Parts: sequence; structure tokens; C-alpha cells
Amino acid sequence: MGNWPYIISATKVRQHLKCERLPFMDAHREPEEAVDPQERLLAFDLGIRHEEEVGQQMRAGAYGAEASEPIRLPEVRGMEAARQTLDYMRAGHPAIEQGLLIHDNWWGTPDWLHRKPGSSNFGEWYYEPGDAKLGGRKTTIRSQVVPITFYALILERIQGVRPTHFTIYRTTPAVVDVSKHVDDALDVVKKLERVLGDGDDPGPWLTSECAKCKWFRACKTDARRTAHLSLITGMRRDLLPRLNALGIGTVNDLAKLPVATIERLPHIGGDRALRVLEQAKVYTDNKPRIVGRPRIPPRTKTEIYLDVEGQGRDNATDAVLFGLLIRRGSRATYWTSLANSPTDGRRAWRELCQHLRTLPRDCPVFHFGTYDAQLVRGLQARHGGAKDLERRLVDLHLCLANHVALPSRGTSLKAIAEALGFHWAEPDASGQMASLWWDAWATHRDRRARAMLLRHNKDDLRALTVVLDWARMQTSA
Repeated sequence: MGNWPYIISATKVRQHLKCERLPFMDAHREPEEAVDPQERLLAFDLGIRHEEEVGQQMRAGAYGAEASEPIRLPEVRGMEAARQTLDYMRAGHPAIEQGLLIHDNWWGTPDWLHRKPGSSNFGEWYYEPGDAKLGGRKTTIRSQVVPITFYALILERIQGVRPTHFTIYRTTPAVVDVSKHVDDALDVVKKLERVLGDGDDPGPWLTSECAKCKWFRACKTDARRTAHLSLITGMRRDLLPRLNALGIGTVNDLAKLPVATIERLPHIGGDRALRVLEQAKVYTDNKPRIVGRPRIPPRTKTEIYLDVEGQGRDNATDAVLFGLLIRRGSRATYWTSLANSPTDGRRAWRELCQHLRTLPRDCPVFHFGTYDAQLVRGLQARHGGAKDLERRLVDLHLCLANHVALPSRGTSLKAIAEALGFHWAEPDASGQMASLWWDAWATHRDRRARAMLLRHNKDDLRALTVVLDWARMQTSA
């Protein structure tokens, strides 16, 4: 292996694609600063299950005779596992499962190595990688293909020939051309060398995805301490040099500018100038603000709040949980219908339609974001049953997105509600987490996951009422 102080692995490549700072945090920050969200842990567990399912299909011959008997490494690790993998490759085994590839400080563990006809250091064959990925995507995505391309580059060093293709095992397996992603993979490796070898900290850059990361709280603390410009919603990384050249290096600098000056700033001025200025001020006093006069429907005798959870695959018909909160004066009741399997969604939708018919039909149905409305439209088109529901929907996000300034990046329901003091029972939960909980329930009858899913749905609905009541109070003042 050589005397390398750091290792570049496919995992680190994948981390870099997700966030350039993530490999640095893992390598150079104290582990006590990290908080692992359940989403990552459950997603990892489901990923392992998916690998096992693909392996079972492979052994059953679903991917061809040559792949039907992959040889699996015994319980060895490190250099011994790499030596064993190399022995299997030299022996020409048709398929190798969970092998370890090591060349200098490049490490990788593809789910499978498949023998292909051709010439290599081993003889008249070479190996190409294959990896199992959750989801039913029809197209490849960068976070999947670049790490597997890295496996192909390690194989090139080991066997003397670069594989021409690799396979991603999803709902439908995808065969990918390696050559299209080599430059991208090598560029990531060079950046990792600077981060891991030289300790070059890229610094925090907050995005809407950061809340899913175990280092989110540490990075957010770093950003707040330095008044980092990425705290501003919609701030783009490529604007930093231009803003710095104008003497704008922090959120505090923005807060001191006249709104007329912000209006002239590239990509953050114009119609957004007042919101940017107000958000910069919020970071100084930590008080959320309504900017302008959003159109908020007045309070009615009965109000309905809707929150839909889905599998996150087609975002049109794959709803698995419908939650309603019905407010009549000071009294609120919660109602839900849960699909118990991937084929049970129609029954859950029908239950929602039937329950809505028992409620007043002239009251609004509040929700947050386009996701719920997309599912309502898709399910109505496919199954019918709620002809007037779509016209009654009121998207609270659409009402507020351009009129709220918060001490956080983004205008999600969680960002607004938490700024107002509301707390979820599972603070790190998200829509993706909800889909993972549902999968654990539908596939393995995990009752704890079911209970957490229902609690998260109820918390979302309660948060909707908190946000709407605050917005009404602010606009009526």
C-alpha cells in the first residue's frame, strides 16, 4: 500500500459530490461534533437490504448465467481482503461479491465485480464493477456514476485495462459508459487530495440539503459564527468573488447596506432586494419578519390542513399516507389513512375522498409546497373521487415564500416553524425520512417506524397551523 497518511475511497468521492466540505469534516473535525440523523442510518440499512435483494436475484439467474454464482469474500478485512479479491480475479471467477480493491491509497468496495472477455494482466478476461442503488430512476445521476467510475479507475491500475462499462442495479439495471465520466472522477480525486492531504478546508456552504448531514449543526455553527453569506436564502457560491470585490464579505455587511444598493447587486438584487436585506437583519436580532403583505386567507369557521407522504418516486401517484387536521374554532382533530403496501395506495386515497365528503365543502384545504398538490392532481386523474379538492387547495408556501425573512436558509415549513419556536418530535426527520419509515413498515412491518411516520405527519400538520396563525397575526398588525 505504501506509507500514505490518508486514503481516497469511493465513499469519500461520493461525499465530495454531495458536499465539498464533508470529507474534510470527517477527517479533521472531532467526532463529538457530529450528529447522525436517523435518515442516514435507516437509508444505509435499506441500502444493505437492497444489495441483498439484488444478490438473491443475481444468484437466481436474473442477470445472466455468468453472474448467477458470485463468490463472496470470507469475513476478512483490510489488506487480507484485498489480497483475497486479487486471488479471485487472477483465478478468473465469473463474479465476485463485496471484493476490496486497493492500489496505493485508492480503495474501493464495489458490490460486484463481473468478469468480461478481453485481455488484461490476468489473462483473456478483465473485470468491470457493478453496484446496487435504491430507487427507480430512469436516468443516471452524478452522485452514483462518479464513485462507480472511481472503481473502474482502480481496476485499471490493478488489471492493466480500464473497464468500458459498469452496471447500476436499480429497479431497472442501467449499463453506463465509463469514458463519459473519467474526467469528472479524476477532478474529484484531485480536490480530495487537497482536502485530505493538505487539510484544505473548503469552508461551510449551507444548502437545503445540509439538514440531512451529520455535520449540519457544526457547519451551521461555523456559518453563524462567521456571518457567512451562504446563510442568505438563494445565495450562489459563484457570487462570492464578486461580492467580496465590492467589500461584502459577511451577512453583517449586507445588513448595513441601503436597499437601493442591494437592488443593484448581481443575482440577489432587483425584486429580491428587500427580502435579502430583511433576512440579513434577522440574523442580527433573531426575529422572523413578514416582508410586504402576503395574501393570507382569513380565518373560517372550519379549516382543513392536508399533509401527504409519498414514496418519492414519481411524485404524482405514489402517495402512501394522507393526514388531515380539522380545526373548528379552538378544537382540532387529526385523521389519517395509511397504505400498508405498495399496491394499497388506491385504498388509502379512496378513504381520504370519503372522509372529505363528511366535511364542509366550502372551506379551504391548506398545505405547504407543490408536492401535495401534485399528488392530489395525479391521484384524481388516475382514480377520481375528489373532483373539487384541487380547487380548494391553498399552498401556504406560495403565499409566504416571497414574504418571509428567517434566521435560516430556505423557506421550508421546518425552517419557518422552527424559527417560530415549534419543534418536531424527530428534529432530524424529513420527507425522505418519512418514505424510509414507510418502507420499513410496508416491507418489514416495523411498528416503531410506522409510529414515527404518523407522528411526523401529525407534527407537519400542527406546524402548518402555527405558521398560518403567525402569518395572520403579522399581516393584521
